[in-house]
Amino acid sequence: KTRNQLSKEQVEDNAQTYLEQIFKVIDKDKTELHNNAEWFEKMTFGEVINLSSKVTVARMLERDDFANRYANHKPIAIHEFFYPLMQAYDSVVVKADIELGGIDQTFNVMMGRNIQKDFGVDQQVPLFIPLLVGIDGKEKMSKSLGNYIGVDEDAKDMYIKIMKIPDNMIITYFELTTDVHPDKITNISKLLANGEVNPRDIKMLLAREIISLYHSQEELREAENNFAALYQKKNVEVELPIVEFDPKLMNENGMLSILDCILSTGKYKSKSEVRRLLEQGGIYLNEKRVDDNPKIVTESDIVDNEMVLRRGKKNYMKVLVKR
Repeated sequence: KTRNQLSKEQVEDNAQTYLEQIFKVIDKDKTELHNNAEWFEKMTFGEVINLSSKVTVARMLERDDFANRYANHKPIAIHEFFYPLMQAYDSVVVKADIELGGIDQTFNVMMGRNIQKDFGVDQQVPLFIPLLVGIDGKEKMSKSLGNYIGVDEDAKDMYIKIMKIPDNMIITYFELTTDVHPDKITNISKLLANGEVNPRDIKMLLAREIISLYHSQEELREAENNFAALYQKKNVEVELPIVEFDPKLMNENGMLSILDCILSTGKYKSKSEVRRLLEQGGIYLNEKRVDDNPKIVTESDIVDNEMVLRRGKKNYMKVLVKR
């Protein structure tokens, strides 16, 4: 379909989120970063015409999505042809040696190589990587399909999603999403094929490898314990992450706002975030749902100086009352 045109502010906001994610993977200090507005905002209309003259309509219609839409009499706006042209011209300006892309970017990356030749620039080497199938095991990973794992997601959510990967996708995920050596992956594949290991145990190893790339060891440990509480022991009698709050915050009647209690754990950014969770019925104290009103904790909720808080279905924490 024809893409919706975004405002400059939307583009900049999106770009910022992409940068936050990519710099979890690559070294920011070793990265040369450009906004292609540096050259496109200075381009004259004559230069636009010159750029568009480098490619024929027939060549553009070789791109699968354009060809399919044209064959099915679906509209293709002229400005859509500029997307691969602009991406190609980026390679001209930065004098790219290599362009990395998913296999769905083959047309665009190859156009960059061809356009470079037209502008007298050494041609880049295209490097293509397979598309990662989502946790449903069917479609390519996509936020719109809900089958994705985000690199900036909470470690606990990451862990649970990874454990949902179909068994036949385990090796693919090791190959495409971890730094595990190929020889070790080959050995894991043999163990799985021979039925010598439980796929669940290998997925737990996979989860450990992936989460270690994006989170601290402490967050990984919390995620493992959280998964055990939810799906293995079916209770919270495991080593949960511990947070503390000071009972001096209670008033003279031995009561404390649940909002203040949750905020004091340091796990949430603001009162408004906690308030929103409470209003949605997303907070449980000792496995009892905390209604919006009253939002209080009393001494009767504290057993052996402890309470158990749960956010939604997945995130447990043990609240230790300092005495």
